[in-house]
Amino acid sequence: VLHVPSLAVNLLSVYTLTTKQGFTMIASSDGVRFLRDDQLRMMVSIDAQLTGYLDGKTVLVPGPILSALLAAAPKRVPLTPDLWHRHFGYLDPDTVRRTHKAKSVRGLRFD
Repeated sequence: VLHVPSLAVNLLSVYTLTTKQGFTMIASSDGVRFLRDDQLRMMVSIDAQLTGYLDGKTVLVPGPILSALLAAAPKRVPLTPDLWHRHFGYLDPDTVRRTHKAKSVRGLRFD
């Protein structure tokens, strides 16, 4: 599963893409490429800390499928210390706050 904060549904299942959506996944030391119909559709770069980042941007294609996906998509949940506490496997809330204050984790932010 890839976490893609900029997507409406921000958890992207690699297995769903490959088994149900017809994507081919090619992984290498510098990233992961997703192809469909022999065309590159997405690329994930991997940095020195082995963190992946979706390259490029998303393109919304209007139509009934997009409308249904957006209607079914969960609403955005505020990024609170309690939410991060749960995402980090119930890490001590004070540790979550200190980690945020120290800016030790890229992307860790509170709304």
